Amino acid sequence: MQPVTIALTEDDAVAAQRLYGTSFLLRRSILLRFGAMWLFLLIALIAISLGTDGAGTIPFTGIIILIAVLPVCIIVGMTLIQGPRAARQAFASQKTLRAPVDYSWSPQGLSFSSEYGENLVPWAHLHSWLENDKIILLFEGPRIYRMLPKRLLSADQLAQLREYLASSGIAH
Repeated sequence: MQPVTIALTEDDAVAAQRLYGTSFLLRRSILLRFGAMWLFLLIALIAISLGTDGAGTIPFTGIIILIAVLPVCIIVGMTLIQGPRAARQAFASQKTLRAPVDYSWSPQGLSFSSEYGENLVPWAHLHSWLENDKIILLFEGPRIYRMLPKRLLSADQLAQLREYLASSGIAH
């Protein structure tokens, strides 16, 4: 396959962070943990409210609901607001993210080269991959990924990459 040169932009880093953050929040284990914490907090608040005289009042019920919903809002807000901010800061400070990288892929794996060197990662050595309408993330570990913006890939390149990823058995 003909190599494709990828020069990431700040928007690519933000898109990658949003995809990663959203997929992290939607993992079954994370949802179960958040649900258990929320349920525990709600039960504790109801138990506390039963011992007070104002338990049945509308303002008190509103406070209980607010306190129960607030942790979820904070976690989602951190992912959707702080995550992109952190991605912008990382992109601005990490010069290796801004260097153009030549990518190619074959049945053997993903090849890439830049001013920092060359490498071939066999498909079996990749941890997983994610994609949305803007970007494909190829994970080398649970939290380390390579970003391939779809805007720089042709339809044929995308189809071939997806085919290699699907046939390799990498988690999606």
